[in-house]
Amino acid sequence: MNPIRAYVQKCHEVVDTRSIAKSLGDYKEEYYRAAIPLLFEEYVAFMVTTPVVVSLLIVLFAPISDVFLRLAAAVLGALLSFFLVYIYPLERIDSRKKRIDAELPLALNYMAAIMGSGAPPITAFSMVARFEEYEEMSTEAKKIVRDTDVLGMDLPRALTREADNSPSQQLREIMKSLRSEIISGGNITQFFEEKARDRMAHYARQQNEYKQASDTLASIYLVVALVAPLLFITGIAIMDFTASSGIGDILGTEATPLQNPFEIFNIGVFVGIPLINLIFIIIVKTMQPEVV
Repeated sequence: MNPIRAYVQKCHEVVDTRSIAKSLGDYKEEYYRAAIPLLFEEYVAFMVTTPVVVSLLIVLFAPISDVFLRLAAAVLGALLSFFLVYIYPLERIDSRKKRIDAELPLALNYMAAIMGSGAPPITAFSMVARFEEYEEMSTEAKKIVRDTDVLGMDLPRALTREADNSPSQQLREIMKSLRSEIISGGNITQFFEEKARDRMAHYARQQNEYKQASDTLASIYLVVALVAPLLFITGIAIMDFTASSGIGDILGTEATPLQNPFEIFNIGVFVGIPLINLIFIIIVKTMQPEVV
């Protein structure tokens, strides 16, 4: 058995989290959208137990001689581990949403081609569920196939159920529209073709907007991360030279020599420049759309 899975099961056996799980109604709804392969009660037990385990490990094995500091580190470790476990499903939801939105145009094209051969809609979902290259779209399709084949639901009811649990607003709208189209007896093949064209156009616009934004960001980066540090370094050198050589007195201005120009230089080079680059990396990563 996977050691992580074994640890989670042990947490669930040790801690009874049924009352805690019932009080986390809104969080439970978000958890299902994350598609984590654990029961919600198991994950809550993992979330409750892990901070205790982390704090005990720090108290017992941390190389800190001061008792107060060791206890403080244990509390900090417990809070940090709880926070990380708590936000993981929320981060996964955002990641799945971006991935689904990126896969949606190609998946709809694939489903439209299947529907064009005269196959029923559930066959199209079954084919996508087996097409692992789509990853998250495959996961969403598997849920619909499970609802119809295992739970015995009809397709409109399965679409309604899974639309509520999907992290992607685009996919939710398509599922609800498809449900209405099936109930009203509309042309399902035409529906998929139109949605595929619409999503592909949206995807192309998104990529174009990202390209324009990245061009603008590149121009800003050249100024902030390349030109500005050069001016900063040159300015420090000029200020220190002016103050120490007496040129300021000749020009009639007071100039005090910098206490430690190399310290200022080191802060700018080893702290300022990396920090600027890190900020730009985070901005680019946030702006970047998923690519299939």
